[in-house]
Amino acid sequence: MLQRPPRGGRFKSGAPPRVVRVLAVCMALYALWVIGGSLEGLKRLPEVWDRFSRPITWQVPEDGVQYLGFFGTQADSGRQFVLVRLRMQARAQVGYPVVPGCFSLVDDQEALYHPLSRSPLFLERTARFYLAAGDSVEGELLFQIPQGRRAVSLLFARYQGEEENAGVHR
Repeated sequence: MLQRPPRGGRFKSGAPPRVVRVLAVCMALYALWVIGGSLEGLKRLPEVWDRFSRPITWQVPEDGVQYLGFFGTQADSGRQFVLVRLRMQARAQVGYPVVPGCFSLVDDQEALYHPLSRSPLFLERTARFYLAAGDSVEGELLFQIPQGRRAVSLLFARYQGEEENAGVHR
């Protein structure tokens, strides 16, 4: 079963301390607005923070990974297809598009691969889609990795690059 790697430290983006402080103040004001000044609202604050910090959750079932030599066509020489079935749920409004570059498959050599644009998930929903709070999506992602390697984990993050991003990312 694919698993998420352990979460690292915060603010690895290199943001200046002043920006971090401004964000902290904005979050505090937002939290006051959410709780409405009540004790009951204060108890909900950890849940609100969790939804804000992780707006999308995903899960790969125990039997959700298949290794294939053929998926409509033969895999490239020395490569194999990996078909990953997943379930995603938006816990909050997601303000960026979900595109193939949002996903990365990590293999047993720690190499990253983006799904192919012909993945069933993107053929069913389009190559770029948005999720509203409460939306659930089930689908399959198709990757092509070197023969003999195994999938270790599936990562998801906001993609900030070209919209056309199929294939292997090295």
